[in-house]
Amino acid sequence: MLNLSPNQTAEIIVTGADGNGGGIAYADDGRVIFVSGALPGERVRVLPFRVSKTVARTNAIEILSPSPERVTPACRHFPGCGGCDYLHASYAEELRQKLERVNDAFSHIGGLSLCAEKILSCDSGREGSRNKAVFNIDPNGSIGFYRERSHEVVYIKRCLLQSDFANEILRPIRKWIRDTRISIYNEDSGKGLLRKVFTRGTQIAIVAKGKPNCAEELCNRLTAAVGENYNLMWNDNHSKGNTVFGDKFYRIYGAEPQHTMLGVDLRVSPSAFLQVNTPQAEKLYKIAIDFAEVLPGESVLDLYCGVGVITLLIARKCARVTGVEISAAAIQSAKENAALNGITNAEFIVGDAAKTPLPDADVIFTDPPRKGLDSAVIAAIADSPANRVVYISCDPATLARDLRLFAEYGFSAVQAVCVDMFPGTRHVESVVSLRRLGVTRPSRT
Repeated sequence: MLNLSPNQTAEIIVTGADGNGGGIAYADDGRVIFVSGALPGERVRVLPFRVSKTVARTNAIEILSPSPERVTPACRHFPGCGGCDYLHASYAEELRQKLERVNDAFSHIGGLSLCAEKILSCDSGREGSRNKAVFNIDPNGSIGFYRERSHEVVYIKRCLLQSDFANEILRPIRKWIRDTRISIYNEDSGKGLLRKVFTRGTQIAIVAKGKPNCAEELCNRLTAAVGENYNLMWNDNHSKGNTVFGDKFYRIYGAEPQHTMLGVDLRVSPSAFLQVNTPQAEKLYKIAIDFAEVLPGESVLDLYCGVGVITLLIARKCARVTGVEISAAAIQSAKENAALNGITNAEFIVGDAAKTPLPDADVIFTDPPRKGLDSAVIAAIADSPANRVVYISCDPATLARDLRLFAEYGFSAVQAVCVDMFPGTRHVESVVSLRRLGVTRPSRT
């Protein structure tokens, strides 16, 4: 019988995936064994670090029989920095596990017969797939990411997932920190100045508690490293804890950058949400719009609209569209983006979707945060005249939970597709088409 005791090694065969880049096995007594760093089919030597009557959590300390899907990680910082989960697996295996995770959630959590048809891979693979990064700074001026479940900064020389630009700016910023001896913010004491480095595309934001007198020197160093095509902002953040941004931004250098998504031009502040993988986001939005089957005379509601990407894309196809978003700053950006694109049939409301009276619509898009939809939002959608809902989700478990509640209100999830927005990590986006039962699809003739 397999003996599992804390700090005593054991050999096991991994039979499944845990959805987080690790494996699952089962002990003779029925206990579930989670094995970090293991792949299905592997025989591994594990070291348990937490054992209960029902669950054992272990680390794989030796791969005795590796899976054919195991690869040598392309990043020197994996798995220490905690940012990636699948660099020990082939990209094909990562995609297989993500699709399996979504469909398992539909079945086991949602009690649904729905099955995601496919997962759309990132054409460029993992490397350079992200357009955004938030780098943390430790008391010694080292720049990197927090180790998983901690605030310990792991030094990052080069991040595999980030763009060349994001990686190239780190060296001059590190040298600027050393040479100017700028103080580093301490979360515990609240003392110190420099807090974080943010980058999206060619935009850089230095987050600090106050504004130093050495910003021009940083500009000179960045220009020497990456040329003149960048934008530098300074963010004044006096809040306690680990909140990324404060309310005030100051432009130090360069014009405000502009992003384009499926032909819609966007200006986005560093604090506003924008999908981190532009090519994959475009695939996601195309699917969502196709699922909606919007007709020219129809009205549309876009919940959790952010800076208005879906709102402005769908405005081309409908009579009227309303975006709802709790962030006033994001709504201001959405209004400016509508004007930038000459769109006049879109309006925007600042409000919590769970508490704001929602205007009537024929079709509703919803793209909530990871926690999913409040039950009050689902009830409000059910009370509306909408017969089509398109649900975009970044968490399979909360998505499945919400689809189950939609079913209780008479909506059927009829189609689902996954998009690998975050290669190398455990996260996956899903798009689901829901139809009110007893309502036929709209005619396009």
